[in-house]
Amino acid sequence: MSWKNAEEALKKNEEIKITFVGRKSKKKISTPVWYVFENNRILLLPVSGSKTNWLRNIVVTPKIDIELDSIKISGECEILTKKEDIDHVIAKFKEKYGEEEIKKWYSGFDVAVRVRPMLSK
Repeated sequence: MSWKNAEEALKKNEEIKITFVGRKSKKKISTPVWYVFENNRILLLPVSGSKTNWLRNIVVTPKIDIELDSIKISGECEILTKKEDIDHVIAKFKEKYGEEEIKKWYSGFDVAVRVRPMLSK
């Protein structure tokens, strides 16, 4: 699997599955999420901001596995808390999914995540 294939998949898809380690259970947990791919980074916007369960888990263990199509990627997460960074992610989500969809599904815009993806071996 080449990075070019992964990039193409990230550019065309609407949703990825992220897998992370539970902060209490220490078990792997998976959930589908919307994302934006920009400058070789994956941007995530937690639906309920800092109250979102998957976010609370990756704050403790900031590494995730990502699946889309038949591609598996690992990633290191950077939690974004600066207003200008969060506003940038929100704008990119509105651009990709539409402002009405973001208003409909998202609240608590106090945090975002930037993921540095790496192909899994």
